[in-house]
Amino acid sequence: MSFFITLVEMTDASRRDLELIPKVHSMINHGLTLAEYRGFLHDLYHIVWHFCPVMSAAAARCDDRFRDVRYDLYERIEEEKGHDSWVLEDIEALGGDVRAVRETPPSPPAQAMIAFWIQVPVVARHDGPRPYGQAQPLGQDDR
Repeated sequence: MSFFITLVEMTDASRRDLELIPKVHSMINHGLTLAEYRGFLHDLYHIVWHFCPVMSAAAARCDDRFRDVRYDLYERIEEEKGHDSWVLEDIEALGGDVRAVRETPPSPPAQAMIAFWIQVPVVARHDGPRPYGQAQPLGQDDR
């Protein structure tokens, strides 16, 4: 079984719990206002901007036990390059201020997530795949 399938199966109950949070449930079933969506894109820009450096650091910490994860990270780094520009294009298309998004930090929860991603490979040298497990659901595909 692939790492991705194992990850999805192991986190399914947590994902379902997340979907029960009122704000998340409302977002899934009723969508977002334009202001909420712009705020989401603002945070998403900063998160996506950090993907490649964080995945690179995680790959560098993967020993041979996690060879498949390391190679998957290399592939994902290639796939993610430039996605921050896509988010900025969406912001501009919605009438948002691209310069302000670049210059304004994300929300505190997004800042905390990014800080955690950056610190884990430094602090937990023995556990390179950990940031991958956090970032992967944000970019889920059909694997």
